[in-house]
Amino acid sequence: APDIDAARAFYADTLGIEHLSNTPNLIARSLWDPDGTAAAAGELHALMLVAVPGTIGAAITQTIEALTAQAALALDSALLTEELFLKQSEARFASLVRNASDVVTVVEIDSTITYASPSSQRTLGYSSGDLDGTRFVDLVHEDDKTRALSFISAASEGEELTGTLEFRVR
Repeated sequence: APDIDAARAFYADTLGIEHLSNTPNLIARSLWDPDGTAAAAGELHALMLVAVPGTIGAAITQTIEALTAQAALALDSALLTEELFLKQSEARFASLVRNASDVVTVVEIDSTITYASPSSQRTLGYSSGDLDGTRFVDLVHEDDKTRALSFISAASEGEELTGTLEFRVR
């Protein structure tokens, strides 16, 4: 069970609710991932905090515990659904990239290639492994480096870029 005084202090500070500090009748129940199915097992999902004006009886405590259990199950179900959709989306994207005829690369701000699709072998003559860790600008023909670097710089500064950039590679 969470520390009631810590819960009072947290909510008093976070929400600016001063009277929680002085509320003697407070029930706090954490909504943890009990079975380890969420992304981070044992992760705190929420904290249910109930302050009542009168005495907290056994019936109120049992009702809050049942409500907390139902809320935890609902949160767990929502997290599992979200994880499933994310995994399906990632699998679909990965399949598209792996089977595309176009070369798809992920390039960091410093122009280091962190991913290159398998089509790089057919199209450029470099395997994905050969390109991984290579600086993109090192592959660009000397006469085209300025345009390629300008494009990468603009993209790294958050500009929304749409269009085609043609350049020669070595």
